[in-house]
Amino acid sequence: MRKLNFKKCFFILFLLTSYLTAHSEIVDDESHFSFSAESFVHFWPEQDSEGNWPDGRVPSFDPSTKTLVTGLYGSYGWLYEDGIDLSEYKYLVAELEEPQTCGGQFRLYGDANLWTPSAGYNFEGNTQVVVDLKNVKYSEGDWNGELLDVSSVYRIAFWSYGGCPIKIKRVFLTNSDDYKPAIQYPTLEMKVAGTNRILEYYAPEDLPENRPLILLFHGMGMWYKGMIEGSKHVLVADTAKYVVVAPNGIDGSWDVGGGNDVQFVSDIIDKMYDMFKIDKSRVYATGFSWGGNFSYRLAKDLSDKIAAIAGIMGHSWGPNISNGQEFVGNCSHPMPILQFSGYYDDVYKMEYVQNILNKWIEFNDCSTDENKIVRINPYPKNASGSDITIWKNENTGIEVAWLKSPHGHSIPVDLNGVFASKEIWNFCSRYSLDGLIDGPSTNLSNTPIKDDVDVVEKEYYTLTGEKIGRIDQQLKGVFILKKIMSDKSVEFEKVLLR
Repeated sequence: MRKLNFKKCFFILFLLTSYLTAHSEIVDDESHFSFSAESFVHFWPEQDSEGNWPDGRVPSFDPSTKTLVTGLYGSYGWLYEDGIDLSEYKYLVAELEEPQTCGGQFRLYGDANLWTPSAGYNFEGNTQVVVDLKNVKYSEGDWNGELLDVSSVYRIAFWSYGGCPIKIKRVFLTNSDDYKPAIQYPTLEMKVAGTNRILEYYAPEDLPENRPLILLFHGMGMWYKGMIEGSKHVLVADTAKYVVVAPNGIDGSWDVGGGNDVQFVSDIIDKMYDMFKIDKSRVYATGFSWGGNFSYRLAKDLSDKIAAIAGIMGHSWGPNISNGQEFVGNCSHPMPILQFSGYYDDVYKMEYVQNILNKWIEFNDCSTDENKIVRINPYPKNASGSDITIWKNENTGIEVAWLKSPHGHSIPVDLNGVFASKEIWNFCSRYSLDGLIDGPSTNLSNTPIKDDVDVVEKEYYTLTGEKIGRIDQQLKGVFILKKIMSDKSVEFEKVLLR
């Protein structure tokens, strides 16, 4: 009988144990997230004394399909009365079957009380949210920006504006670095009027001086994290060479009547000039939902620094109208306006938009002659269900444009249709504080569809926005193809490599 080699056996056992340990770390854990009616419960809102739901939006959840409809500013989720310890995991992942259209968020609470602040993560046009459990920060209230202790989490919930379905795929914990975000955006803290403020920004590599700045504002109840990623601005900024900044509001909101948020934006512009020597005459404001409303506020109250704006499923209304000022307020120059609206948006409804745009059409002295109003359908070319209407001042080249698409309350990121970040750049980049940069011939309405341009360069990205350096025969799957055209514009499409 051969003598056992104990050293060899021990070494093999050690390798096997190490493999099994490593393998066990990357198994997705769904055990804490049952979707039964008893476990996945309704948190908010409540019915009034007569049994009515706020704004008539009735919450519901179908466990068989995991289809959720929240009430107005409502939430469903899991309550852990004794708290749940998530600290042994790297990531908490929530996946949807398809993009939602009602401002959906995934939230964690460090207290059982529903009214305590939360850490919120925006879905935007994505179907996945990844929570880095080593860096979870509150996104609202007095604890805004402070770390949430993931060893004691009491509520995990889906939140939305309500009224539309959220089709949940699964929620799970994992230690796999496959879920590590492809791009880590730097943050910057500032003090404004005695209050600590924070923002996230992206500046392309080899950014030259004197390039534009785009300010991207989140919606009500949301926060800055995820705005740059969800809107896919990086795909455009990398080629166009501009800086994009996503500031954080206070308590998930923007002040459309006071002055501190306006001062915050003014300070951001000055700071970006100090850091990147941006072109201060080409600063553009855009925002989703309530952030779109705030962009209109900046158009009239910070017009000495804002060259053009774009409202995404959000427009001037509410306090922005009734605070004693006109729509255009103290706007100091003709203001180019691009407005996005969704045919299925029941938060910022399309029926109110025309009256608001009429104020800016009048202020900009755009023509209302039906023979001069430009209507393009479909827009962009080959898109389905999208169209644009453009009012133009023939002398100055200033335009007011209304782009309507088959979306609900979400940022359009359809690479084969309406891609909001690309449309914002193509519209706004033609203007500075002094007006149209190259004369009326560059107007969007004059060159709405271009058939005579060629592709001069191609770049490939993963679906999470990570640039792929080299394409070879081993690369397979679905990717984003960015085509840089001979007229310096960019186009995007999803491609299957196999």
